[in-house]
Amino acid sequence: MMKKFILIYLMAISLQSIGQEIDQQDAVLGSKYSRLTFDQVIMQLQSDHRLSVYYLPEWIEGYVPIDDTDTLRISHWLKYLEQSLDLKSTYSNNQLFLWPADAKINPTMLQWKEEIVTTSERDASSAYFGKHSYERSVKKVVIGENGISHNRKSYLTGRILNKSNGEPVIGATVVVPGTSLGAITDPEGAFVLPLAAGQSYSIQISCLGMENERYLIDMKGSGILNIELEPKMIDMKEVIVRSEEHHNVRGMQMGFQRIAMKEVKSIPVVMGERDILKVANMMPGVQTVGEGSAGFNVRGSSSDQNLFLLNGIPVLNTGHFFGFFSAFNPDMIASFNLYKGNFPVEYSGRLASVFEISSRKGNKKTFGARGSISPITGSVMLETPIVKDKSSFTLAARSTYSDWILDRLNDAELYERDASFYDIMSGVHVIGNQNDSWQAFIYHSKDRFSLSTLNHYRYENLGGSIQYDRPIFGQWNFHASAALSNYQNYQANKEVEAKAYEHEFDVREHELKFTLNGYPWVGHKVGFGGNLIWHALNQGQLTAIDESSALQSIDFGVENGLEYGLH
Repeated sequence: MMKKFILIYLMAISLQSIGQEIDQQDAVLGSKYSRLTFDQVIMQLQSDHRLSVYYLPEWIEGYVPIDDTDTLRISHWLKYLEQSLDLKSTYSNNQLFLWPADAKINPTMLQWKEEIVTTSERDASSAYFGKHSYERSVKKVVIGENGISHNRKSYLTGRILNKSNGEPVIGATVVVPGTSLGAITDPEGAFVLPLAAGQSYSIQISCLGMENERYLIDMKGSGILNIELEPKMIDMKEVIVRSEEHHNVRGMQMGFQRIAMKEVKSIPVVMGERDILKVANMMPGVQTVGEGSAGFNVRGSSSDQNLFLLNGIPVLNTGHFFGFFSAFNPDMIASFNLYKGNFPVEYSGRLASVFEISSRKGNKKTFGARGSISPITGSVMLETPIVKDKSSFTLAARSTYSDWILDRLNDAELYERDASFYDIMSGVHVIGNQNDSWQAFIYHSKDRFSLSTLNHYRYENLGGSIQYDRPIFGQWNFHASAALSNYQNYQANKEVEAKAYEHEFDVREHELKFTLNGYPWVGHKVGFGGNLIWHALNQGQLTAIDESSALQSIDFGVENGLEYGLH
């Protein structure tokens, strides 16, 4: 008796639901649906009838827009989909589900789960589509708060992170399929996507080497959505390579190239070392000064007209062993940008090129360590989370053991010579509760070289920087940084005893900088900022190296300068 009662109750609910669905299927689309693409029809159905449609893009390939929709009803449109695209459909609670006719699926399997995620939680990494949307539950993410007027301009902001180690994913794309709306993540993994409030969007997140993700976004207003992507193993079959297709069509930056570490790993090693600057030498317009020499000639200019920045720190000497090795440990480098002309305004005054190098942010998931030994050098790198998913610490050190090798040679001329170098990089990266980020970084490198007892050279770089990034009002991104660097150079010459001399000088720079970039108008990006740089050049003294030298001391003096600008 109880089973019959339950059966009758369920049938009554089903009939009521079917009645509502039939009424909705009889709704006339109207002329504004004429000649719309499939995605545009979906957005219009959501706006007019609060109807959510679930599908995969590959299922609707080949869709042909309908010209005459004055008398076309939703039920007729669904029959058109069944005939032209071989799809099946079903209704459930103002939700329309589409799937291929040849798929072995029962409509009762469509148990779509919704979960409201407010901006206060600031993390929806668990909300995702499955490989097939009808096989797994889909969480609906609500951004912003109710009470925002319909179609008001709003902004979806957030960060894309690697799920395995918590590091930012650079160059990931966040797009609304079928529209021109999209964004690309910056070196911090951050993105800003202008969307209209009161609308629902299907967004797709993709990046080479990562699993694609899909989200259903209900935009109530501006808010934050942080996403973690799974690394992807690619089964290599036929490969079609397209380089910077988007940049070639839409980009306005000339003479610019972004190089990731995966490209550095593809070049041959020299004496066991991967040199990131050797990749730049393969770019058009870039040539080395000469074999065994440090520096680049970019578009014919001299090597001293290039600016090398490591996390905002100016690095004046970029090579070890007079250019045979790069002064940047490849284990610590995430990517670098090369500007060969038409420099951004924040780098005004540069004549040749700007090398903008970014270090790794560190693993925020688990502790990791790596080391290597080559015929000339040995290196080690450590990275560990301080607070899981929030902050990380990294340390990388590299040194040569060439002195140990030279000491064991029997040749007297080689035995009396000396050559060594080392470099150390360390940083802390913190992601705050407001999706802001801090990064503190230090760098030190030192070289020592001597030719028997006649010539001695010593030079070193020491620098540090603090960088802060913060989204403001959803549509602006504020960046501030402070950096200091100190380059010291010492040389002694004893080739002519009566004129033997030694000379030491140093160059110092202290810089404060801020930029503010944003989208005050949809589709237009605006940025401005300023910087203040203090230069100090101590040219040192040329003095006699000992009492046997008759050289008169020369004091070259000290020069200071202040450079400031607004853009």
